Amino acid sequence: MAVLSMDSSSKYSSVCIIDDDLKIIASSDLGPHENHSILIFKQLDEMFSKVNIPLNKLKGIAVTLGPGSFTGVRVSLSIAKTLAFCLGLNILGVGSLCACAYSFIGKYRSKYIIVIKDYIRDYVYFSVFLIKNNECTEYGRLTSAAVSDLSLALSSIIERLEEVEEAPVVVYSYNKDKAAQNLKIKVEHAVSKIRGFEFETFNSLKVSYFAGILALKSFIKNKNATDLKYIEELSPFYVYSGGAF
Repeated sequence: MAVLSMDSSSKYSSVCIIDDDLKIIASSDLGPHENHSILIFKQLDEMFSKVNIPLNKLKGIAVTLGPGSFTGVRVSLSIAKTLAFCLGLNILGVGSLCACAYSFIGKYRSKYIIVIKDYIRDYVYFSVFLIKNNECTEYGRLTSAAVSDLSLALSSIIERLEEVEEAPVVVYSYNKDKAAQNLKIKVEHAVSKIRGFEFETFNSLKVSYFAGILALKSFIKNKNATDLKYIEELSPFYVYSGGAF
């Protein structure tokens, strides 16, 4: 069985199908663009035309809830919820920052991961996750800050973290968009002022893959039928985060 995973929380739209062996059967990445409502349907159509997997034979659907593009998140979430409701499929909403942090499972035994993602001009979102015993849990709440204040904000967070065996990792989730690349330079400069951390980058096009892995493992672990009420209540981050996106 396979899982469909969708992410359009950035200027890119990324969709993929993952099998039980956690391998990508098919995928499509497109961007940067601002036509998620049109192009993501084309991506799905082209992707499924290449594989012999009917939609109703999927194990379920994973979809990112943001933070990210207001329109992009709404588009992929609406498609995912409609498919899940009509076909009776399992569905899991995954935070894009959580999917990024989850990618580091296997690399670290015990590690705090601070994930940063840009959202508008020189502002970023970030949150803290703890990887331990092959599990990834959110340690702090989603926060936003201007890049000019990022060093102070991250320094304060790192000082409050519980003692762990290894220094925390600060991860910047980037893409190839020119504006994102320019902001990446500013983020790296801000983070370089902080002591006691490691710095890594994460290709945001991989968010859909790791969201899919999270969903697949969740569906295998929880074999109960889809909760349609939960489908209706599944909401983007911007609904309750108070942020711009």
